[in-house]
Amino acid sequence: MADAVRIQQNTPNPAADRLRAALIRLGLDREALQDTMGCKADGPDQALRLVAEEIDEVVLPRRIEVTTKGSAAGVLVAANRRLIGITPPAGDTIEEGDAEAAALRHAASIRRIAERSGGITLNTLGRASNAGLGGASCSAEALMRAGKSFGHEARITQFLERITPRVSGWRCHLGDSGETYAHGPDEIRSRLGAIDAALAHSPGRCGSQERLERAGPSSAALAIGPGIQAVVARDGRSRLLAAIPDSALGSVLESWTKIFGD
Repeated sequence: MADAVRIQQNTPNPAADRLRAALIRLGLDREALQDTMGCKADGPDQALRLVAEEIDEVVLPRRIEVTTKGSAAGVLVAANRRLIGITPPAGDTIEEGDAEAAALRHAASIRRIAERSGGITLNTLGRASNAGLGGASCSAEALMRAGKSFGHEARITQFLERITPRVSGWRCHLGDSGETYAHGPDEIRSRLGAIDAALAHSPGRCGSQERLERAGPSSAALAIGPGIQAVVARDGRSRLLAAIPDSALGSVLESWTKIFGD
């Protein structure tokens, strides 16, 4: 019987462990609590996950400072397991009750902060005297759901959808799923496939893959025939090669800027 009880006690219970950790944190003084919030997130995806995990444990109104490279980059206000707002805000004010728009806006703000600096750290500033920041709130789940719309695969596919009317053929590799798709005449697909293989196995590329993936989105244009350009777009491990006429290069690069920024 003693052995049976011991086995039952040793059975992993993530929910109980998380509750136990939260109760322990509730009993800490401010200095000790500051030390527990020193977790650093590298990159926008980890930053969103870190913020979501933190606000999912907040009940009473609390101000949380976002720091990058030791400097304050913004302040989050959370209450009742929801992200109330971010200062400074990004873009226009969100109307009260528009929770999905709030999640998208907050996710964009957090990703933008992390992309500028490469990572973030959260530090508690104590209770928030005013929980409202003039905008709608969102849950941690909604924040993570909104964040997926800014992922590498989503942006690459958005770019492809936007330029499709001007494309004669394309080849797209989605890094997260590892799937590759192609469309267009055999000759165009064959040329794009050869370029893709050459870029993937070019001399000196070994050992630099991770640095390229962290460098942010990039685009380039290569001539592949009379009056035809191959636009090569990368975002993380996802990449797109699209054949377009010379006359469409300007509008395609404009579409790139609208989705990925300068």
